[in-house]
Amino acid sequence: MKTKKIKATYRNGVIEPLARIDLPEGQELEVEFSVLQKTPREFTPKEATQTYTALIRKSEGWWIGWILEVRGVTCQERTRNELLDTLQITLREALEFDTPKASRRTESEVEEIKASDISEFGIQGASRQTESGFEEVSIAI
Repeated sequence: MKTKKIKATYRNGVIEPLARIDLPEGQELEVEFSVLQKTPREFTPKEATQTYTALIRKSEGWWIGWILEVRGVTCQERTRNELLDTLQITLREALEFDTPKASRRTESEVEEIKASDISEFGIQGASRQTESGFEEVSIAI
């Protein structure tokens, strides 16, 4: 029997994995868990309805993406849909737990990133490729 350690949150009586788990639909699991120190905070009404901007693209067989408004929310997945799901989960976790890496960028910083180099993945001039290579996607939490 193969074991795997994952991170998850507990909401409304349901354990939600923070990343996609590659298992057949309906697979039965035995779950053992530890309660982490920090408890997620509640979102303000403004946060709950806010959308964020992700830049995504396919590169060498992988989909990569990051949230412009929040530092530290970067993800990589095999498919576009998996990437969007993982970005949303990672964004929600970063905001809920006030992750130190997840400091928010100002609107002017976001615009500056769009107009210059994007350094999260070390891709020089990546934002200039937005029209041809990057897709802007809205992500809601």
